[in-house]
Amino acid sequence: MRALLFLAVLTLAAQPPTLLQPGITPPRVLKHAAPDFPVNASQLGHERSVVFELAISATGKVDSITPLPPAGFGFDEAALSALRKWRFAPATKDGQPIAVQTTIEVSFALPTRAKALKRQYNYQTYNAAITANDLESLHALSTANFPPAQFTEGVWRIVGNKFPANPAAGIKLVLAAVEQNYPAAVGQAGIYYYEGRHVPMDKEKGIRMMKSAAAQGAFVAQLYLGDIEPNPDNAAYYFRLCAIKGQSTCQTRYAQYLLQKPRAQWPEAIAWLRLASQQNHAEARKLLATHEPTLTDDERRRASELHPIPGK
Repeated sequence: MRALLFLAVLTLAAQPPTLLQPGITPPRVLKHAAPDFPVNASQLGHERSVVFELAISATGKVDSITPLPPAGFGFDEAALSALRKWRFAPATKDGQPIAVQTTIEVSFALPTRAKALKRQYNYQTYNAAITANDLESLHALSTANFPPAQFTEGVWRIVGNKFPANPAAGIKLVLAAVEQNYPAAVGQAGIYYYEGRHVPMDKEKGIRMMKSAAAQGAFVAQLYLGDIEPNPDNAAYYFRLCAIKGQSTCQTRYAQYLLQKPRAQWPEAIAWLRLASQQNHAEARKLLATHEPTLTDDERRRASELHPIPGK
């Protein structure tokens, strides 16, 4: 989705305030590259304004770009990717170019109602196709460049599930969805790059992609990052992200982390294990059977406050 589908508002304000004195001419945009509206944010109906602090040298080069503060949902990445393509005429004082700190605000507004309704229709059609196992409708949406359908068909063709196995065609579809910043596709493609499956191995690129997807809520990326992260505290951060969304494996992993912490955190671990056990997670049930009987009455009470025992 290109910039013509949203309003981009740009404001320049010199930093520090001394640059606002008479005789100071702020930087001037020479080349403007419009960002893409993040697909996931668009589908969820989110709008944001992202403010960046830029350090612009006396030659007009952008030395640094920092979001103030991060907006999430892919807006920062979309705006940052575009800003890196911008070119500036430097600020001047008394006719001489100078280095300055300046801010730029990029505002993302949703497209017209008709186009928003079209996206909503596509999503409803996609969900219905998945529910009814309607591969023809799914393929039609994929052909129309609807990223959830591209990703789903792509993965199914890679593994030979429902569609005939064709990894080469499947990875093309997954990467097409990546181009539209569809979080699930970005996360899965990140795993492929990290492992060197279907694409050339590039671990650094894979981790960057998975982190971007994890920040946008892709639970597969969150779980994978937690599994490969050597630092237990950092791993727990990713496990908790997808545990909150109800993923039983993540709930179990996070509970295991808590069981390695001081005893005061065990009631929370038991609460997570209860949630995972309700989804018939075998490992969670085993851990629950091992650790729950060791709790004190006070610890049981605190665990039940976090997650009551069904039927009690």
